[in-house]
Amino acid sequence: MTGGGTGGHIYPALATIDKIKELEPNSEFLYIGVKGKMECQIVPDHGVNFKSIVISGIDRKNILKNFKTFVLFFSAYRSVKKIIKDFKPDVAFGTGGYVTGPVLFAAHKSKVPTVLLEQDAALGLANKFLSKKVNTICYVFESGVESIKDLNIVKTGNPASEAILKPKNIDSGIRGLKKGMKKVLITGGSLGAAVFEKIVTEKSEDEINYQIIYATGRKNYEKFIGNNKIENKNIIVVPYIDNMAGLLQDIDLIIGRAGATSITENLALGMPSIIIPYPHAGNNEQLFNAQQIEKQGGCICVEEKDVNTKMLFEKVENLLFDEIKYESMKKSALKLGIQDSATRVYQQLSKVARRG
Repeated sequence: MTGGGTGGHIYPALATIDKIKELEPNSEFLYIGVKGKMECQIVPDHGVNFKSIVISGIDRKNILKNFKTFVLFFSAYRSVKKIIKDFKPDVAFGTGGYVTGPVLFAAHKSKVPTVLLEQDAALGLANKFLSKKVNTICYVFESGVESIKDLNIVKTGNPASEAILKPKNIDSGIRGLKKGMKKVLITGGSLGAAVFEKIVTEKSEDEINYQIIYATGRKNYEKFIGNNKIENKNIIVVPYIDNMAGLLQDIDLIIGRAGATSITENLALGMPSIIIPYPHAGNNEQLFNAQQIEKQGGCICVEEKDVNTKMLFEKVENLLFDEIKYESMKKSALKLGIQDSATRVYQQLSKVARRG
């Protein structure tokens, strides 16, 4: 297994591991990630064997820096070849991020069957490189694979979206949630975002007849609390949500980013959402993701440059308290979502492993 750099690449891999463990309890796993990145803690904490390699991504702004990237790529490739020789995997699965490049390339050269997950609405750099080397590409959005011809591509959805439907523990750990009151979750992902800090701070000055749960991101929590006095009793501020699946059972609407995992979880749940894409994502992939969903009625997309607190919460309240609009978006999201995504990915891995 490989995929890293962000939770959006890590959690689909872990959801796939959990599904395989459920269906084939004697399976063994080895996860390869980037040294010093999020996966180094998250994956071992999940009880999965882990090895790290040194690798960096392509710098689109400074071409000269990419010489070092290519050197690291081939060094990582040689390291992975040795890991593969020792571990002897039946199949290799990559969920994205630049670590996927050397790992699946090494697996391909080692004659190990390979499966790649394309989560975004536009094909990423690493996945573009790997597209003609892997046995099967699992995808979420048709537009993400429309440039790929004569290859085995299968619509599976994002495996993390199946896991979110069956929380192991309903108790989210968030205290102060009020029964019978509508709830809006605001999250910028694991790293947080300044735009969300601004809207929560400004909205805290208003009286609201619904609750806001704001996850700042662990790195930003102390600074946010230190700089802002949130005295509104209907706003709960937390550093991070460890049990997102449990919390989402209580949430009515989400304001968040357009990472592939977040978006596909929303769709699988039929969760109405207002999406503010991260404007600096590679190839502007988050904007493209959100626009594809908005076109089909599954979310509202607002670009970060256009965000102001009054306008944003007008959209929130129009959606929350208009039953017809709310149910329409919910139905559209459910129609676009895939509820058995991890099972579909497992089936593809099984087919490829048997063929190999």
